[in-house]
Amino acid sequence: MEYGNNVFIHCKAGRGRSGAVAICWVAYHHRLSLEAAQQYLLERRSKVRKTLYKQKNVNAFYSKYCLNRSPL
Repeated sequence: MEYGNNVFIHCKAGRGRSGAVAICWVAYHHRLSLEAAQQYLLERRSKVRKTLYKQKNVNAFYSKYCLNRSPL
């Protein structure tokens, strides 16, 4: 996305599995909290599950890869 390209993530309904990948990517790429990343996704795709940020696997990713990154 630094070069103006789009990222496309797809699975059957685009609510759960792809949403989990998307929230992790948004949190990492934009250095957002999980709650802020969830809001970012909901503003762009209202059908995404509203509790993705609470999933154990999403929190594990966030703890491992996002928590100690410096802000932009």
